[in-house]
Amino acid sequence: MSQVDIEALLKKHGFALRDGRCRTQRRGRAQYVTGLSVVDPKSPRVPRAMKRRLRLELHYAERYGISDHLRHISSEEPPEYAVNRLHGWMSFIYSVEGSAQRRLYEQWLRVSKQVYGEPPGDEHYEDAPEW
Repeated sequence: MSQVDIEALLKKHGFALRDGRCRTQRRGRAQYVTGLSVVDPKSPRVPRAMKRRLRLELHYAERYGISDHLRHISSEEPPEYAVNRLHGWMSFIYSVEGSAQRRLYEQWLRVSKQVYGEPPGDEHYEDAPEW
């Protein structure tokens, strides 16, 4: 379907394309909608780069401790805020991909226990399978 065909279909239903805000995405190229990869026909996925970045932060926080990691990256945030930030990141990935990210979740649990003893807000993962 060409862009002209799409414009005609949208116009038929009372919509219009905004100039400069629409682009055609071809097969084989990265396809993202609202920051999620939509190439997988089963469901949207979190971009690989985001998961790698989280995995890297969790690795350093687990290996060197959250305080040393924050000091190394010159972050002024308290360890509790960093853990909350990582928790939000982990919750986002879990909301999109579910329990597919088991290793990331296990890493997250080890890091959060360094600060809190128990992971904060673990109720988000109540329906997660026992790992």
